[in-house]
Amino acid sequence: MHDSGISLHAQHQHRHFNVNHFHAGHAFEATFGEDITAEELFNIFFGNFPQHPRNAHRRPYQPANQRQPQERNQQPSLAFGLILVLILISMLSSLFTTDPVYSLVQSSKYSEQRQTRHLSIPYYVKPSFSSDYQGTLGRLENSVEEDFIYTMKQNCIRERSYREGMMARARSFGSSMKFAQAQALKVPSCEQLAKVGLTRYSLY
Repeated sequence: MHDSGISLHAQHQHRHFNVNHFHAGHAFEATFGEDITAEELFNIFFGNFPQHPRNAHRRPYQPANQRQPQERNQQPSLAFGLILVLILISMLSSLFTTDPVYSLVQSSKYSEQRQTRHLSIPYYVKPSFSSDYQGTLGRLENSVEEDFIYTMKQNCIRERSYREGMMARARSFGSSMKFAQAQALKVPSCEQLAKVGLTRYSLY
């Protein structure tokens, strides 16, 4: 008799659980529907949680069309700054640049003629040379002679190349007259070098 009472009580609780479970299941289906997925269910319960605060101080994203006007505004100022720097450098270089002491060519600025003691090379200085120049005259004249020889060598090479080209052209045409004219072309720079003792640049 006691056992039958326990059995009836257990059956009553089982039926009560089934009824509650039945109602809970229908309530869930009525609320969320039968076709809900696991991902949708997770988003329903956890999707509204606040994000981690590590991104709270991050700079907000700016679209590209908002960043471009700022970059364009910076470009003119940068270009203007570069122009000012170039102008300043040019002004400073002009302040520290001085005229050469001499020239191998006579001009209105370099009007007084002088010549070196060793090779008798003519060169030209300003009228105020005697009072303005504070250097050693011997070193200056060595520089004049080196400059003169280098310039004459370059000119001599060009003059001889031109003469040899004209001779080869006359030879290709078979004209003895044009060949003689080309052979007689002057090479004044080579002659100047021969006068100062550099005979290998003279006529051959």
